[in-house]
Amino acid sequence: MEPLGDLRLEPLPGEMPRALARRGAECWEVAGVIAEAAWAMDDATLLLASTDDISQEDALHLSLLEPGGTVESVTLGAAYTTGNFRVLEASTDQLVFEFFGGPPWCLTVLPAPVWRWPLSDPRGVSRTGGWKSRLRIGVLPRPGA
Repeated sequence: MEPLGDLRLEPLPGEMPRALARRGAECWEVAGVIAEAAWAMDDATLLLASTDDISQEDALHLSLLEPGGTVESVTLGAAYTTGNFRVLEASTDQLVFEFFGGPPWCLTVLPAPVWRWPLSDPRGVSRTGGWKSRLRIGVLPRPGA
């Protein structure tokens, strides 16, 4: 993952926090209005971390973007919680981060879609997509636990 500094969000009107993510001539409609970070996965694929900017109801959206549109997105959120996004490690295909203040999360970007059991994600995770996924997310054990 190569960090990007040239992706920007333009909030859209409406009740749900949504924005247009722009990078050069490319444009995607995404959830969230604050761009926390973005990475280039390869020449055509980007990973965007965005938040809603709603006190006590903030959510983190991790969106996989390609020139044809949003491939998939994963959202972390829960009622009456506020997160603080902090990257702990970003490697070629994995992002380790904190959001809720508990143990770290790990997002793996797979090169091709794989079968995914419905309702197999950790508590507080929702996603777009169906039976196949390129985004695998989990909670890492705390060191020493």
